[in-house]
Amino acid sequence: FYVIGEVMNVALGLIVGSLIGWAAFVPLRMSSQRGVLGYLLLGAIGGGIGMQLASMVIGVPGIEDVRNVFSLLMAAATASACLITASMIESR
Repeated sequence: FYVIGEVMNVALGLIVGSLIGWAAFVPLRMSSQRGVLGYLLLGAIGGGIGMQLASMVIGVPGIEDVRNVFSLLMAAATASACLITASMIESR
C-alpha cells in the first residue's frame, strides 16, 4: 500500500503543479509564446519534483495530515519556481 500512496502523492503533485501553471497563464497572461500547454507541463513537472522533495524531507510515518499539507505547499512552491525560472530564461 505504500507504493500506491507514493503514486497518489506524485499524481497530486502533478495536479497541483498543473493548476499553478494554469493560474500563471490564464489570469496573469504571463507569456503567450509557450502557450497554456507549456505552462501546464512546466507546472506539472515542478509539482512532481516538489512532491518527491517533500517525501524525502519528511519521511516520518504517522503524520499524514501534516505531511500532505507540507507536500502540497512544496509542490506549489517548486512549480512556481519552475515557472519563474522558465520565464527568466525566456526573457533573456
